[in-house]
Amino acid sequence: MLVAMSKDVIKTLNEVDSLQETRENAGAIKATFDELQKMLKVAYQIDVILSLLRLRFSEKDMPRFTYTVNGLLRELRTSQQTFEQTRNQEKVLSNLSDEMQGFVKELKNSWRTYAVQRTKQPFELFNLVRYLPEVQDEQAQLMDMQNRLTAFFDRVPTTPTNLAEFDQILQELKYYLGNVSGLNESVRQFLQKTLTGQATLVDMTDEVLDWCRQGTRASAFAIRFVQ
Repeated sequence: MLVAMSKDVIKTLNEVDSLQETRENAGAIKATFDELQKMLKVAYQIDVILSLLRLRFSEKDMPRFTYTVNGLLRELRTSQQTFEQTRNQEKVLSNLSDEMQGFVKELKNSWRTYAVQRTKQPFELFNLVRYLPEVQDEQAQLMDMQNRLTAFFDRVPTTPTNLAEFDQILQELKYYLGNVSGLNESVRQFLQKTLTGQATLVDMTDEVLDWCRQGTRASAFAIRFVQ
């Protein structure tokens, strides 16, 4: 909607410009036109992000985003209506462009929040099992997946292909981690304490010990005196 409205205003300017007004008005029209062209690029960004990621944003965010877009539309419509009396809308549109840029940052932050939340559990799981023998062969590949997903935190998808890439990498990471069997809550707590150097023999329950004895997992652990 912002893109369509911006184009409508530009069309109005082109029609006025063709009337060969005074040089003073022509300068004002050009300044307004140039500012609108800049704003149109930002409007495209907003339109692409909202169209592509609408279903990824939280339910509490979308009403707020819709309210913001409607507010921007009202300001742009007001500028169009006052153009007949005030040809130079450069300052007004510049301020509106700044608001739109701020909104783009807000949308990017919302995507980052979504991406971090989606990857939180698999990242934590990978951190727990990365030193296990059955993960060693795929560790480099799994780390590459983690790095590629992390890069998406600050790189908002702008095409369906970009978004599908994020989903596919995340799905592959979950699949590989899902091959590590027996990761119940007791085992997870033991692994977490082991990573932080806090695990003791008290944590080595029969259930955990049986899990450690499966395959070659026992070789990944060592027992030492506390110093």
